[in-house]
Amino acid sequence: MELYAGAEAVQSYELLQTGRANTNYLIATSQRQLVLRLHVHDATSCAKERALHDLLEDSVPLAPLLCSCESAQLLGHPFSVLAFVSGTTLERALQGGAEIRLETAAHSLGDTLARLTQFRFEAFGDLVAEPGASKLKVAPWSAADFYRQTLFESPASARLGPLRDRVWHLVQTSAERFPDAWPPHLTHGDFNPTNLLVDDAGEVSAVLDWEFAHAGTIWADLGNLLRSRPECPLPPYFVPALLESLSDLGLNLPENWNALRLLTDLSSACEFLSSPDDRPQTHAAALAQVRHTLKALE
Repeated sequence: MELYAGAEAVQSYELLQTGRANTNYLIATSQRQLVLRLHVHDATSCAKERALHDLLEDSVPLAPLLCSCESAQLLGHPFSVLAFVSGTTLERALQGGAEIRLETAAHSLGDTLARLTQFRFEAFGDLVAEPGASKLKVAPWSAADFYRQTLFESPASARLGPLRDRVWHLVQTSAERFPDAWPPHLTHGDFNPTNLLVDDAGEVSAVLDWEFAHAGTIWADLGNLLRSRPECPLPPYFVPALLESLSDLGLNLPENWNALRLLTDLSSACEFLSSPDDRPQTHAAALAQVRHTLKALE
C-alpha cells in the first residue's frame, strides 16, 4: 500500500526513540523528512505545543511546525507534523568531543535560556491552551503540595527510605536558606542533552519536546542541563562558558544559583521515584541524584 503526505509519496517511516510522553515517527517522503508527533499521553499537549510554537518561533530555535490536528478522529490521537531538523544531539556531541564546538554550544545554550526568561507569567504552574486558542494560560501549582504527595503518598516514600525525611526537611527549610526572587517565566521542563540539537558549528539548531514546558524558573532548566550524567560528562569549560553567555546577555545569576538549580532539580528525581512501575536503572540514577543533592545542600 502506498501512502501519501499531501502530494508527497511516503517512502519510509521509523519510530524515534525520543520523547518521554509522546510518540514520534520519522517519515521520509519523496521530497523531505518529517516528524509525526502523536500526543498519546496528554491530548491537550497538542494545543499547548502549537501555542508555544506560535509564541517562540521568532525567538528560540524550534523544529518548524507544519500542521497540527487537535482532534483524535484521524489517527486516534491529536498529532503534529514538524519539519525534520538536522543536527547532533548535545548528548552525542558530549560523548564525541570537539572542544571548540562544545564551548560554542554552551554559549548558544546560554542565549537560548536567556530568551526563555523573557516570557513571563503571573504564577508558577502548568501551561495549558484551549483547542484553537493562541494564548497560553497557567494552571497554578504548589511545590509544597507536590512534595507532600510525592514523599508521603507515592511509591517514592518506600524507595527513598530514610532519605525521605531528609528531603522533606530540606524542602521545608529551603525558602529561608536559599532565597529566590526570580519571577515565573517560561521553562522548557526537559532541557537535557537528548532534547538539544546543535549544528556543526556548535550553535543550537533546535530545542525539541516541549510537552513539559511550564511557568517556572531558569533553575529547573539549568538543573536538568547540568545534572550529573556519567555517560556524557560535561567538559570543565562548559559551565563557565554557559555562565559567561548568560552574563553577557544581562542575566546575572545570584551567588546561590548552584544551590537553587540543585534544589529545583530535586523535584525531578522525586518524580522519577514516584512511578508505579519498577524501573531499576532510572530509580538508581534518581536515588544517586537525591544523595548528591542532600550532600551538597544539607
